[in-house]
Amino acid sequence: VKVGDTLRMEAFFDKKYYNFAMVYKGKELIKTKVGKIKCHKVVPVMEKNKIFIGEDSITFWLSADANRLPLKVAARVKFGTAYCELTSYKNVKSGIDIQ
Repeated sequence: VKVGDTLRMEAFFDKKYYNFAMVYKGKELIKTKVGKIKCHKVVPVMEKNKIFIGEDSITFWLSADANRLPLKVAARVKFGTAYCELTSYKNVKSGIDIQ
């Protein structure tokens, strides 16, 4: 996968399947409560709506190891930016590449 590629998948939400697209933004080293971890940064392609602000309004960081753990999510909304971050983990397939 190259920076700028669009990844497509089906996602199940609210009893329906949706064709979901995300743009790959590259690798990034992020600091989390479990340490500094190399991640894949992806941004979902979203239709214009009244909740999320601007292009690339939601960003996901997934661990760049065999686990592909969702480590962090940031969403720009009308009242500011909301963050969600993984604070602990257990029972993963392989060791996490913490730096």
